[in-house]
Amino acid sequence: MRFASLLILAPLASACKKIEPAPKQLDALLHWFFAEYDTAEDEQAAEAFRNLDAVIVGSDLDEHSDGSITDLSREEVGDLGPSGESPARAAGIFMVNPIQCSLREMGELVTARNQVELYGTYDELERSWDSDVEAFRNGNADRATWSDDFTVTILGSTYTATTNGAGRWVPDLGKEDSPFGRALMTRRVMPEIAEFESGDNSYDQDFRAEVYYSRKPGVTIHVAAMWREVNVGGFDQDNESSQRLVLNGMKDWDEDSEKACGGR
Repeated sequence: MRFASLLILAPLASACKKIEPAPKQLDALLHWFFAEYDTAEDEQAAEAFRNLDAVIVGSDLDEHSDGSITDLSREEVGDLGPSGESPARAAGIFMVNPIQCSLREMGELVTARNQVELYGTYDELERSWDSDVEAFRNGNADRATWSDDFTVTILGSTYTATTNGAGRWVPDLGKEDSPFGRALMTRRVMPEIAEFESGDNSYDQDFRAEVYYSRKPGVTIHVAAMWREVNVGGFDQDNESSQRLVLNGMKDWDEDSEKACGGR
């Protein structure tokens, strides 16, 4: 499996590219996209996308960039995630990456049911749509929600987990407010601790915020933030090799998305 092979290479990968903290403005925006996903007005979200692009263009970030971000606070998480767990134990990472897919295609991939076929991550996954996802894909609904029940095997250890996902279109508010047109926000949360079949491995928390916008036709800028508390085979998310492993996997995910777009 991709995860296992990357784990072998992770120490080498981390030595080649050190994981650096995100620029402060980017860190703050990634926290904002997670915490304000539900409550932000469209105008506020459009402003956040403008600020995000300014940070990406105005910083030293490469075309493909990644690094670490600060912990989520209890206030930012609220009642999301497993009860009684401290979000400060979930280490944060981010990635900025251009994908050779249109924004419409990314909206379809994010909500697709056939995640096992699209991405080499899951043993099994069952996706339940909690709203009219077809209307969301067609642009006739601004929001959609879904839940995933899935099984994954890592280093010979199998776990099952559930995530609750949500997508939100930020509409095109005109050239001044929305210079890149409409944009997409998503958020995913693991509401309960994952269950391993055996062993001392643990996967207690997972919070994610991802945003997508297009600066030119056929190319989507993907910005992803993940906060995760996990320990598998003695590697926890505070370990730089583990972080590099996950970041490499996130990049692979985008490459799988490009393959799917190329075949559509």
